[in-house]
Amino acid sequence: MIKCDYWFPRGIWHKEDCGLDTDHFNEFATIHRGAMSGRVASNEGGFQSFDWGSERMHTLAPLKHLTEVVYDVVDVACQDLGFKDYAMLLTNGWLNINGPGDLNHVHSHPGAMFGGVYYSKVPPKSGGITFMRPFDELHKFKSWGTGHNYDNGSNPLNYEVAAYDPQPDQLIIFPADMLHKVETNRSSEERISYSFNITLYSKHINYGSIQKSIESFNDNVSESSD
Repeated sequence: MIKCDYWFPRGIWHKEDCGLDTDHFNEFATIHRGAMSGRVASNEGGFQSFDWGSERMHTLAPLKHLTEVVYDVVDVACQDLGFKDYAMLLTNGWLNINGPGDLNHVHSHPGAMFGGVYYSKVPPKSGGITFMRPFDELHKFKSWGTGHNYDNGSNPLNYEVAAYDPQPDQLIIFPADMLHKVETNRSSEERISYSFNITLYSKHINYGSIQKSIESFNDNVSESSD
């Protein structure tokens, strides 16, 4: 008997109906787009804010409420992956507003353990998020031919992409090194989302002042939210 074992799978965690006020987020996004300059990163067109630091993500409404939900989902991801005795920190986040015709090219989130995105406004056909197999693995399949001489995308061994069509108030968490892109907004409305990075720190490694700062920061945030 010939058997096939599936090793080294990648996880993507998502939570629908996070219970956050999407109208508040959309109003927040509109105000901040008018009050600050944007940048060009993976985006082609649209507006992407400069980073908001960890302190702002933990204290500024409505971002602090999002951060609380993010920690709950990331905690599940950490347990699924077998992490123990860790401290997590949402290090930075940024606002994305994609209008008609806007998109985000293939990219990853270097320097973090997890990346994530929360959606507050997602009109139909406004562009889903697509995760991609690493380019070196894609090359192995493409070198076999044009893609017509094997059954492309029929099972986990040869999937090339995993696509999600998010809904408002949905959160997606993924390994930060996973390649992904945002498809073109083909609607007549804007699409609003918030991206961020999560870093983990092992409590069994002596990071000195860094570790103490993280624990103190988490304690202060916890006390201020009670």
